[in-house]
Amino acid sequence: MGDLAAGNIVLTDTMKIVSENGMMTMDGTALQMIGEDSQGNPYVGIQLGYDSNSNPSLIIRNEQGATILTPEGITANAIANELIRNDMIKTGTITEEKLGFNVMKTGDEISIE
Repeated sequence: MGDLAAGNIVLTDTMKIVSENGMMTMDGTALQMIGEDSQGNPYVGIQLGYDSNSNPSLIIRNEQGATILTPEGITANAIANELIRNDMIKTGTITEEKLGFNVMKTGDEISIE
């Protein structure tokens, strides 16, 4: 097969582009990159395109199939244990009402329960 020197490839709604190994597909308004987990099972690792409401969409999943990024942002699955450290948080940016535990404050003294 020859190389495309110039011009466009026009797809109909019933056509899609698939890589030789089947690990990348372009179908309609979505591009998918397929990965394989440690057992060789395929999963959609990256999906880029438009959702059913014609909104731009980027979805990224890890090897376990957990979604780590959606159009709404980073998910809790993206935050591995000990990834966020105290020195990474700007002073004064997390308030008491955002904490999942009781904070008792008396003057300058703070205790966590």
